[in-house]
Amino acid sequence: KLFAEGAQNVAETIDPLRRQLALTDEEALELLPSGRKTKLADRAHWARTYLSKAGLLASPKRNQHVITEAGRSLLATAPAKIDNETLTRFEGFGAWRSASRPQFGLVKETQAPDVAFDGKTPEDSMISAQAILDSALRDDLLLLL
Repeated sequence: KLFAEGAQNVAETIDPLRRQLALTDEEALELLPSGRKTKLADRAHWARTYLSKAGLLASPKRNQHVITEAGRSLLATAPAKIDNETLTRFEGFGAWRSASRPQFGLVKETQAPDVAFDGKTPEDSMISAQAILDSALRDDLLLLL
């Protein structure tokens, strides 16, 4: 909606998103574990990526995004929300998601990491995977003691 209203880049959406989501100062300034970006900015950037992959936003040049005709058509239906389920109706999004998922079939099943790809952002998935690795390493080290 914000891009339909004239926002040209993700940075221009951060304050309006903060107000729409009624986030406190503390929530809006919460950093990712890397400490380099806020969760709000990270989620806004991923939302832009997902919308672009579905063909609802276009990027005519770096850091400039415009709503497409498909995006306007979707907004005209007044959806209660636009989530992954909504986006899967768009061919580009489904193709992108399929291409970006790891092909565990190429690895023995027992070697596949126990990480669910259930709509988390890639950063969330990496954090989950790192937690699993840290736990396994901790257990291995404790066995050596």
